[in-house]
Amino acid sequence: MMNSSMTKITCTLLATILAMAGAAVAQSPEADGKLSEYKSYLISLKPSDTAAILEARDRFNQSFPPDDPNAAQGFREFRRFYESAIEANNQELFHNARLATLLMESDALTEGTIANPLLGYEKIDSEGQRRIKAEYPAEFERVIGYIKSGLRLVPDGEGGWYLAENHEFLDNILAGYDLDLIHYIRFMKENPGPILADGGMIITWDALRERIIRFEDFASRYPDLPETKSKIRPELRWQINLYLSGVDNSPVFEFGTGNLDPELKASYERFLEENKGSGYYKLVAEAYEIHKKNGFKKSAEARKFMDRLEW
Repeated sequence: MMNSSMTKITCTLLATILAMAGAAVAQSPEADGKLSEYKSYLISLKPSDTAAILEARDRFNQSFPPDDPNAAQGFREFRRFYESAIEANNQELFHNARLATLLMESDALTEGTIANPLLGYEKIDSEGQRRIKAEYPAEFERVIGYIKSGLRLVPDGEGGWYLAENHEFLDNILAGYDLDLIHYIRFMKENPGPILADGGMIITWDALRERIIRFEDFASRYPDLPETKSKIRPELRWQINLYLSGVDNSPVFEFGTGNLDPELKASYERFLEENKGSGYYKLVAEAYEIHKKNGFKKSAEARKFMDRLEW
């Protein structure tokens, strides 16, 4: 899921030569061998084994201390394995009916905790909790394994759950490190949460506007960070297209009346007033002018505009 890339190089030949020379100095044969050894070690691990995540973490910290110039690349290799572990364990979660049933009782297990249904598993002591734990012992231990290994359970909005990155876990791994990519980890750790559930928006249109500006600000502050290219910019592109096109259960135009959603209209106006420095200003202005010309009602012109957006 994550593509690692070198720092963006300018178009001039001189800059290219200097960048290549700098990379050659930074990457000693010993360092290259250490990275190769770590990558080979990761390949030997089984992504579906949650304990392997902690083993990979420990090996990263042992192999790449904070002063190691290759710590950033080593951590990116760890993240590749971590993401493959999330994918492998999600496959199990999606196809295990007993696991799904256990998680449906998450309220009983943790008395309403939604972000991570078994985060307080050490305190399970009610009659209902003991019953669930006894009825699903293997599944219970499996979910505890997810949590202990730094995975995060997230509700999908349709009664199910999926595993995702735990940025708190990743941030803790990098305690004591001075790496640019920590900015990305902490940015994502502070991210407010999902935007959609069950085919509709679960945040306001204006909250989406604020999130677009937040992501755009990060991208402008860290343009050369590989995670900006592989993670932030694709997410930002998806967000702005959602903002301009809507989604099935949260359309741009109201069902029945065909009017532009009044909250979205107000958010566009706030965008044009407050976010003049945004790279998307002209695009939002174009959408708003189309809607205005058509009396803020559904139109063929608006549909044509939405259809040409690149998701």
